[in-house]
Amino acid sequence: MQDLILTGFTDFFPDEKQRVDAVYLANFCFLNNPSVNFEDHRKFRFIDSPYKNWTDVEKASSYIDSFYDRVLPAICERMNEIFKVDKSEKYWSIVLIRYLHSFIHIYYDRYLRLLSLREQRSKFRIKILNYNEVFIPNEDYFFNQATDSHHYNLNLLSDFIRENEYGNNVLRFDVKAPSERANAVVPFWRKIKQKGKGILKNKYFALLKYRYNAIDSIRLGLVYGLSEKQKLSLLPSNKLSRIYNKSKDEIQIESIFPNKNQSFVETLKFDTQSEFETVFKKNFFRYLPDEFKVLKMAKRNPYKIWIGMDVYNSNRFLVADTLERGGSWYSVQHGGGYGQISNFPLGKIEYCLSDGFISWGWKYDQSGYKNNIIPLSSPSLSILGKHEKRNNEILIVTHTYFVYLIRLQSIMLPEMILDYTDNLISFCNHINQNDAYEYKVKTTNMSWANHNYLKNKLPKGVEILNPDSFDIVKRMKNSSLSVFDHLGTAYLQALAMNVPTLLFWNPNHFKESSEFKIFLDLLREVEILFDDWKAAANKLDEILKIGIEKWWFQDRIQIVRDKFLLNHAKISSEWQGEWKQFLAGLVNI
Repeated sequence: MQDLILTGFTDFFPDEKQRVDAVYLANFCFLNNPSVNFEDHRKFRFIDSPYKNWTDVEKASSYIDSFYDRVLPAICERMNEIFKVDKSEKYWSIVLIRYLHSFIHIYYDRYLRLLSLREQRSKFRIKILNYNEVFIPNEDYFFNQATDSHHYNLNLLSDFIRENEYGNNVLRFDVKAPSERANAVVPFWRKIKQKGKGILKNKYFALLKYRYNAIDSIRLGLVYGLSEKQKLSLLPSNKLSRIYNKSKDEIQIESIFPNKNQSFVETLKFDTQSEFETVFKKNFFRYLPDEFKVLKMAKRNPYKIWIGMDVYNSNRFLVADTLERGGSWYSVQHGGGYGQISNFPLGKIEYCLSDGFISWGWKYDQSGYKNNIIPLSSPSLSILGKHEKRNNEILIVTHTYFVYLIRLQSIMLPEMILDYTDNLISFCNHINQNDAYEYKVKTTNMSWANHNYLKNKLPKGVEILNPDSFDIVKRMKNSSLSVFDHLGTAYLQALAMNVPTLLFWNPNHFKESSEFKIFLDLLREVEILFDDWKAAANKLDEILKIGIEKWWFQDRIQIVRDKFLLNHAKISSEWQGEWKQFLAGLVNI
């Protein structure tokens, strides 16, 4: 009987002799595995992926959204009971949605990867974990565990196999992860530091009199590109708004602890419609981070309008409180992907929950999520400045993606990741290096850190840079030309600065929205964007022969760049005036 290996958990991973004969659930079994390099996973056999095409991904994501809507009332009811409060579903959505929506995506993906066991004629020997305590102190730790920890993911997968063994020979073990638990325990010195931060944060809230209009109560929260001074200058002015009454206006934060007669160990109460939902119902509170087991509540919240992406940080409870008091929240675009990819799960958070979404120029429904889209010039892009060539560097910017998925979206499935990196290597190998230029590659350092793989595979004359040793924006600004092999934020920044830019990627690795495809096709027509590495490499050679500036500053290229920016990376020297007008309009609504 063959072994089916669920993750790369060291205690269950086969030795070298047994490794070849085993079958693996997915390539994440080889992520950061001390026994086998990730790039060697192609030598081994896997069970079928649940995602044959992007339609499968979209179908799964659609189910997750519908399940979220059905399970939310039960979660809200239970949280209200535990804390003896009476908060609305909208309130709990703001507080929990980043974690909850992501957890459902993660849990459902792991479940789908096991479903092919139903159709397997041959049966496997599978090692799983018995039910055990899972310690997750906070949301950030949850994301780290979900993307990097084989033990955490083995727990998720074990939940489903304990429910249904699918006729396999299942061996159950009591195995704790003491090293992971030790890393999760907060040291005493860090507790003191956190306590100090808490005191400072309350003092900081007291100073927020400078961050909202005391009459109109507008709060500018986390908006990339805006300094505190700029936030103050953008708010509608009124002399009376500078009057500050400490006893009346000071924000106070209260911690509400669970009712002693209630606990987080009970199962949720809702009607399940599938095996997945039954397992979720039993285990939801088991995985809930401790951060959500203490409720933060605001007293004397002065805000009526909140603007920013603070649903992703610890100020989410203030956003929730603002809405609970009848206020409004406008989220703000902070990177690529928005308005671009076909299936964009973050829309469930930022489009569906908010009263409006401030985009970088586009204005249409994305992924079926309807909202009030407000196109404004991006502060973060508008302040970047212009290209200032200071070297002869051809900067090639690549990326890494999560091998353990955290959300089902139309970008780079785990099975595509190695092909994606190999495409970059092929691009670099195909270049006819011009001695007048230096070729340098910048990657990221998350999930599968492909730095060493690239270092060993890139041709002589192409240098791999330390990913953490420089400011990528400054590097792009000073380069002769920048090349990008993925949809993201960096290429938008380069175009905003008018850096000579070349793009290429396999269109099968990303599914763009039909509205965004119109603008990508414009880039294709003027040969800024290519669908394969070979054509892009040939174009780079051609550009360096005729001259970068001569190529880039052609009227047809600059016209397309301007049109693209206007719709998907809007910049303006008058961006502050746009924002002032928008904020003044909110006050008059």
